[in-house]
Amino acid sequence: MKVLSLSLTHFRNFSSEQLSFGERFNIFVGKNAQGKTNILEALFLFATGSSFRTSEFRNLIQWQEPRSFLEAEVDRPEGKDVWSCSLTAKEKQIHKNGKALSSRFKRGLDVVLFSPEEILLLRDLPSARRAYIDHFVSRFLPQHRPLVRNYEKILSHRNAILKDDLLRDEEKLTRLKDWNRQLLVQGTQIILIRASAVDELNLELQRQYASIVRKDEEAAFVYMPFCGKIAFIKGEIESRFEEHLDRRARDELIRRISLVGPQRDDFIASLSGNAIAHFGSQGEHRSFILAMKVAELELTSKKEGAQPLFLLDDVASELDEARNASFFEYLQQSQGQIFITTTDIHQIRFSSHDHIKLFNVSAGKVKSLLFPL
Repeated sequence: MKVLSLSLTHFRNFSSEQLSFGERFNIFVGKNAQGKTNILEALFLFATGSSFRTSEFRNLIQWQEPRSFLEAEVDRPEGKDVWSCSLTAKEKQIHKNGKALSSRFKRGLDVVLFSPEEILLLRDLPSARRAYIDHFVSRFLPQHRPLVRNYEKILSHRNAILKDDLLRDEEKLTRLKDWNRQLLVQGTQIILIRASAVDELNLELQRQYASIVRKDEEAAFVYMPFCGKIAFIKGEIESRFEEHLDRRARDELIRRISLVGPQRDDFIASLSGNAIAHFGSQGEHRSFILAMKVAELELTSKKEGAQPLFLLDDVASELDEARNASFFEYLQQSQGQIFITTTDIHQIRFSSHDHIKLFNVSAGKVKSLLFPL
């Protein structure tokens, strides 16, 4: 898959821009706050229907303009597609080849994103890491997203019972019995799926981390289910699940919220058994996240037979010189279309200048440049 062109009208700080991309490397250089990341954000919008920088789509519309419009021409083995997105203060509409898509669609263009903010994932709340793994799983297992949504509905029903002031405790426990069985069945499925996905991710993560840092350290995203360490076998998970539901029933009544289930899971980034969040350097944090993104890219390529778009926002400034050189060596050996933003073109360490298209971005205007400068 390749994005051939992108047009932006009243999107962020772009009044009207038409961009034609190269098949391999597209590099956007410019000072901060000029619009480089906005281009990646537009591509991401066609991937997920949302921004990676804001939850409010109205923020994407240029200041004092009533409407924003984006259009991308995409080349796939099956043929060309035209994606469009219209944003107003009241609604977001996304079309593929003229056909309207649900505003909640989650799978458009295949994209893997690295942005500096994602380094916070390792230190953020567990909910952010659960969301990352569930998104990763949904790439290859479309039924996982509806499973998680259904589980969240069950949780909502349980929590409504626990918070109902008109019910006595014993009546709450009676009403919870039916929901507990559904919680256990659905929750067990989620745990098994997450465990399998993390095992697969870790195999590739270890390879990619070693490639970037050139050191023999064991990198892993360790799954910590709510019930503690456990063999990921259906019967054992169900047994522990039931045990925790019984043991924490009174605690749930007191705290008026569900305390048992995969909504309490966590994933810990570790190097040689040590949690990076507590013991890792800034360089190790950055290298781990980047290795995780490359692992996601490689696994998607293997499973789907085509490499996703790789969006790299200011990646060069996040790495030291040695890791930067290793990473750009990897990129030159890869096969997909890659979009890179940078404030300093000299940080882009390609050994060859082949297949590189360079753009300068300044105050919402984009122009092509010759590479190298």
